[in-house]
This record gives sequence, C-alpha cells and structure tokens, in this order.
Amino acid sequence: MQTLATILVDRRRLLLVGVCGLTLFAIGGAAQLQFDDEPRAIFRGDDPSFALLEEVFTDFGADENDCILVVQGDLFTPEGVAAFRDAVARLRATFPDAVVQSLADAVVFDDDGTPHALLPTDTDDRAALAAARQAALKHPLIAGQLLSDDASTALILLRLGSGSFEIRELSPIVAQARAIVRSCLVDSGLTVQLTGIPAVRVDIFQTIGREQSIFLLLGGLFGFTVSALIYRRWAAVIIVAIPPMVGVLWTLGTLGWLGAKLNIINTVLPTLILVIGFTDTMHLMYDLRRSRLAGRQVREATQLALRHLMLPCAITSLTTAIGFASLATARVTLIRAFGLECALGSLFTFLAVITVFPLLANTPLGAHVEPRAARSVRRSRFFGHLATATTRFAAPLSIGAVALSLWFAYKATQLVPDNSIHEALPSGRESSVALQHLDDVFDGMLLAYVLVEWEAPLDVESRAVLEVLEQATELLDREPLVARPVSVLNLLDTMPAAVGDRSARAALLPFVPADIRAALYRSDRRRALITAHIRDSGTRIFEPVVDRLERNLAGLAAQHPGFRLRLTGTMHIAVRNGNGMIADLAQSLMIAGLVVFIIVTATLRSVPLGLISIIPNAFPLVATASLLVLTDHALQVSSVIVFTICLGIAVDDTIHFLVRYQRERADGNDRVVAVRHSLQAVGPVLVATTTVLIAGFGTVLLTEMEGVFVFAVCSMLALATALVGDLLFLPALLAWHPLGNRRSGT
Repeated sequence: MQTLATILVDRRRLLLVGVCGLTLFAIGGAAQLQFDDEPRAIFRGDDPSFALLEEVFTDFGADENDCILVVQGDLFTPEGVAAFRDAVARLRATFPDAVVQSLADAVVFDDDGTPHALLPTDTDDRAALAAARQAALKHPLIAGQLLSDDASTALILLRLGSGSFEIRELSPIVAQARAIVRSCLVDSGLTVQLTGIPAVRVDIFQTIGREQSIFLLLGGLFGFTVSALIYRRWAAVIIVAIPPMVGVLWTLGTLGWLGAKLNIINTVLPTLILVIGFTDTMHLMYDLRRSRLAGRQVREATQLALRHLMLPCAITSLTTAIGFASLATARVTLIRAFGLECALGSLFTFLAVITVFPLLANTPLGAHVEPRAARSVRRSRFFGHLATATTRFAAPLSIGAVALSLWFAYKATQLVPDNSIHEALPSGRESSVALQHLDDVFDGMLLAYVLVEWEAPLDVESRAVLEVLEQATELLDREPLVARPVSVLNLLDTMPAAVGDRSARAALLPFVPADIRAALYRSDRRRALITAHIRDSGTRIFEPVVDRLERNLAGLAAQHPGFRLRLTGTMHIAVRNGNGMIADLAQSLMIAGLVVFIIVTATLRSVPLGLISIIPNAFPLVATASLLVLTDHALQVSSVIVFTICLGIAVDDTIHFLVRYQRERADGNDRVVAVRHSLQAVGPVLVATTTVLIAGFGTVLLTEMEGVFVFAVCSMLALATALVGDLLFLPALLAWHPLGNRRSGT
C-alpha cells in the first residue's frame, strides 16, 4: 500500500490524464442511458409463471399499450351521449392505427333478433336513453367491464397496438388523447381522467425525473451544509464531495455503454454510490486533517492518509460489492440486476476515491483543510468520555447487544412479503388517482387469467369446452376477492336468445369480428381465456386465493381428461415471486455474510476479530427488519434492497474501526486503551458520515413513490442502528469479551 500511495501522490499528471479519459468515456455512456419504466417489470423473473403470462399476452394480447379514458358523470343524457360519441369518433380519426373500444360500439338484439346500436341515435328520446342505460347494465360484455354498476363511470379503451413505444412517443399521445376527450366533453356534465400503463409510464418517468433533480439538489445542499458545519472548511467539503460524484458518473457511464437501463428500482443507484464513496472520503479527510494539524505538509499528509486507509477502504468496497452482488441470487430480475449494478458502482467508486481524492488534496484546496486545534481537542474529549463509558460498562453493553440482537432476529422471522402495484406508482398523479377509482367501482383493475387448453378434436364450439369454461367461471365467482369473470361465454350471452342455448349460439362465433374473438379464444391453439378483476390489495391477502384457485383448477382439470387449466396474471406472479423473496433475501445475506466474515478475518488475520464483528454487522439488519414487523409493514421489493445496504454500511464502519483497533494493539496498547484511541480516531468520522447520509436520505422522504419512501425510512434507520452498533456495541465487545484480548494473527 505504501508503494501505491506514493505512486498516486507523485504521478499526478498521469493520474489526471487517466481520470479525465475515464470521465469523458463515462459521459458518452451516460448520454446513452434509457429508462425502462414498465410497472409489471418489478415482478419479472425467469420462473415458469412469468413465461406463462408472456405466452398469454402473445396469444390474446397484452395491455401495455392500452390507454384507459375514465369518463365520469351521467352519460345517458342527450348531451352526454352526443359528447361521448364525438369523443370516440375524434379518437378514431386522430389515431387511425389504434383500436378504440367503448359502449358506443355495443350492439344489442331485439326479441326478434334484430340488431341495433346500444346507444340511441335520437338523443332527445329520454325513454330510449333510459332503455339504453338498462340494456348497458345488463350487457354481458359492458356491465362491470366498460360501465360501472351505477352507470356513473364509463371507459374508453384506446389500444395503441402491439409495438414497443418509448416515453418520448407516448408522452404526446397521452397528452393528445386526454385533450381530445376533454374538449369533447365540455358542457356535457362529464369529466375524464386518463390512466392505463402508457399514462402510468409517463407519470412515473416525469415523477422520477423531477424527484431525482430535487433530491440531488436538496441532498447535495444538505450534505454540503452538514459537511461545512462539521469541517468548517469549504476546501475540505469540496475534496470530500467530488470523488463520489465522479464515481457516480463512471458507474452510470459504464451502465450506458453496457446497454443497461434505469428503472423504478435502480433510480436510487446514484444515491447509494454517493453514500459508499462519501464514507471513504470522509475517513481519508479526517486522517489528512490530523496529519495537517500535526504539522505535516499536504503531500506527506495525503500519502499517509492513503497508506493508512487504502486497505480498509478497499476491503469495505469489496465487502459492499459482495453484499450487493449477493442479490444476484434473487428471483426478481430487477433486483438481480440492481445488485450487480451496485456492486459495479462500489468498485468504480473506490477507484474514483483513491484517484480523485489525492488529485484534489494536492491542489491549493489541500492547504486549507486543517481543523482548529481547540475544536479537535473538544471532539477528542467527547469520544474519550464515550470510550470510558463503553469500557466501564462493557459487560452489560455486550450482553445487552447480544440479547437485543437475538430478540430483533426473532421478530425479523415474522416478516412476510407483501407487494402491490401502487408501491411503484406516484401518488396524487392523475393516472394513479384514476386507477384507484377503477379499483373501487370495478372491484379491481388488476386482471387474473385462467388459461383453458384442450386436446383435439375438440373446439371452442364443443359442449365439453363450454362446460369446462362454465365450471371454471363458477370457481372464480365463488372467490370474494375475484370479480366479474369474462370469457367467450359472455360473448355467447350477447347473441339473440332465439338462437338457443350457449351451445347453439357457438355456431355463430365465426361471424363475430376477428378482433373480438382473438381476445377470448384461439381455435388454432385450442385455447380460451377467462379474465377476472382483482383489487390491488397486495400479495399477502391474495396469496391464499391463489393457492385455493390453483388447487380447485387442478381438481377441475382432473375431472375432465384432456383439459388443462392454469392461473396466471401480474398478481399471481407477484405472489409467487414474493413468496420467494424471503428465501432469496436470507440466502443472499447468508452468502454475503459468510464471504464478508472470511474477507474480514483473512484481511485482519484474526478469527476473533471476525467473530466479534458479527454482532455490530447483524444488528442494523435485524433492527430494520423488526421495525417493519413492529409497524405492521411487510417486506416489499424496495425494502429488500435496504437489507443489503444495511450490511454494506455496517461492515464499512466496522472494518475502519477494527483496522484502527488492530493498529493500536500492534503498538502495544492493551485492549481498553486500544478501544479508547480507536473510538477517538474513528468515532468522529462515523458520526459525521452518518449525519450527512441521514440528512441526504431525509430528502427522499418528499417522494411521491411509496416504495422509494419506505426505502428512505429503512435506510435512515439502518444508518442510525449501524452507528449504535459501531460506537457502543463493538467497543464494548472488544473491551469485554475474551476474544478481544487476543492479538492479531492469533
């Protein structure tokens, strides 16, 4: 490390060229970053359940490009019907390649089988409007699907096609569709809100873009302010802040060149990288300031800081990267990618810290970083008193640390997964508000699918197929959390009664428009689809429903040889992946913990120190999990990430403390004196970094995204409990436990 420290300080020109070259390379990559904003991608995985859902979407069409215009008010008035028809016609004229569906296109049959439009052409005929209202509320494909039970909410579906649309393409389409319908509904007594995945994507993109700018601005402002209060030197603040920022740029640039995309999970990546890098630069700055206070020149002080701390910084970066990389075992694709991206960011940040920090320190800024001697003495006294207290009460503190950790660990076992779509949506936005309204009036706007398959020579017109569809529909109807199932049976129920029963009407199916048939059955694939509504009530509530439905559907298939019935849908995938999140988390943390223990033990050449480090490293993990349990919160996708952050933060501070403790022991000090000196040297850094980082995460509490809010709260708790573990529990364990009395290498 001494040779490398000398090179980093003496070869500044070569180092500057390398830093500038890598920065320019990163800028080019960052410009290529794109945003992947598909809400259901939260639950995407490699498991068969997601493959089945993709298969269903391929066969019957997906809703990724469906704009839902939610029209509220009394539709069945002369003004309402005229405005509604005008809106549908304007949408078709404006978007000729799209499919527009609404009750304006519905057809009903008279008793003699004569077809006519559901909405009357004579809008002044009040009796006809009242009859149309009653007909719509009884229509098998309209009632509860495109019209609410009280007829106060009607839907217009604007299906943009099966292609892939980027945000820059969707934004004007969403805005134009909303403006068209609003202009048509003026003076009609009707109002409209736009939702659906395209609108949600636009709102998420705009929210994240706005919030990232605000959070970076406020976080940077708070960070600089707190740092200025701590250091009382702007030169020190600048030297500490810039290297992590460079690390963020290098990471984002590399991800851009690798073709990775930003999403609703990894938008916190820049913040995390700043956290990781800021911790290391704070430690370096404190060491540099101590050397300057002792009278050393800037070059020598920088070299000593690197020599003292490059190894612990390297270890902390490596262990943090391992902690994040452990998420690569998760079943959810976004979490796996997030873990690997953060691991990459940890390594790039370390590289930025050890290269940019000495460059900045050896500019004129480095001559203005030393603290006031009196203030340094006061700080040393405070941590000296803290060291005295922790060593005097080492036994009760150590026993309390173990007991509290065990109790928290017990509570953590009660944590259960629960995920919902609204976790990923910005609250207060039109698309989110409209979705909530639809969730209320249509008994849910999430969809569950039952895929019914049969063997040749049966066809959808066969009585056996219709019988299985009827029985499967009855199963869905019996579930209180599942509502309004729709299938080809509903289509048959719209046909003239004079034709006969459903089996007789099935002969008319070939005369139904192909786009309507394609959404309900595929004769060429011998498949039919039943679609039902479910509320976004979370996977914890829906899990027993999924289990019961899968059992009942399997039993129904067993009663009908040659048939196969499978349940799928976004909530189904969320339940199955959510159930695996606990196991994934436990597995990844166990792997990370084991690897971290091995690295710490090997680096410090001390098994006892490795064992002692377990309690302060585990404490923030179990404390954060327990808070979720005690506040009746579940394990969400966003909170899963926090546990890995907990491990990284705790290990980072612990390693710096243990490295200093080991140096003090090597100088011949007994363990109490070594603890005291270590706490006086490292304690101020731990408090300073924790204060700045909590202030930074505190700005994220302003978010409109529930998942990001939970992430911020849990991160702040993790930081606070990690500080408690390293300032109180670790010194006490070192001073009291017999293992702490052993020297390095024993």
